[in-house]
Amino acid sequence: IQEELPEPPPRLADLLHHLTDRSRRLQSFVQGSLHEATRRGGDRAVDLDALVRDTFDLLGADPRRVVLVTRDLPTLRTQRFTLEQIFLNLLANALHHGGAERLTIEVSAAETDGGYE
Repeated sequence: IQEELPEPPPRLADLLHHLTDRSRRLQSFVQGSLHEATRRGGDRAVDLDALVRDTFDLLGADPRRVVLVTRDLPTLRTQRFTLEQIFLNLLANALHHGGAERLTIEVSAAETDGGYE
């Protein structure tokens, strides 16, 4: 579409940019999911703050209606795919069932003796 419109209006150019970016992220997510599904073992460091924000962005929430707040999220040694799936489901449910005109989703963590909660 961008190639067929030499000079799109600014709003359309912005929307095309967001669509292209989300498409790339979704493609990366699918490729990563397939890779993780076929991979055995191999936990790695996962920046939970970045993972939650990237996952939230994939859902395409309207920033005028929904605000994501992250607090004290650690970097964990784990399998990224599993956490992506968990947060994708949790955030999608929050968006779907939030119901408010203005919605704030807060994701935080607290260190405990056995890990994090």
